[in-house]
Amino acid sequence: MKSTFSKIAMVAVTTSVLALALPSLAKEHVKPAGHGKITAVSATSITVTPKDGTAKTFTINDSTKVKIDKEPAKVSDLVVGERAGVRSDDGTIATEINAHTKKAKKAADASPVPAIP
Repeated sequence: MKSTFSKIAMVAVTTSVLALALPSLAKEHVKPAGHGKITAVSATSITVTPKDGTAKTFTINDSTKVKIDKEPAKVSDLVVGERAGVRSDDGTIATEINAHTKKAKKAADASPVPAIP
């Protein structure tokens, strides 16, 4: 009886530990805090405006990571008129900016779709 209780207790403890640990280990998909067309950009801020017209401005600092077409880039490479998603932990400071050039979109649109035999 005692060994059965010990086994049940061990399973309960293991299950509890896993239940608490797994969510933090899973890679969480984080939605951008702002996305849309870049309507203003400087060394210290970026403004993106979605289709609904509600502009959102974020502060850029030395920790902000920038990617253009999935490649590492610099803030000075960002161009007004391109589309971007901005991630932010607090809603005001950009932690990551992912921009997409029109050139990349045209290339993707022009790439042939393989025929299915």
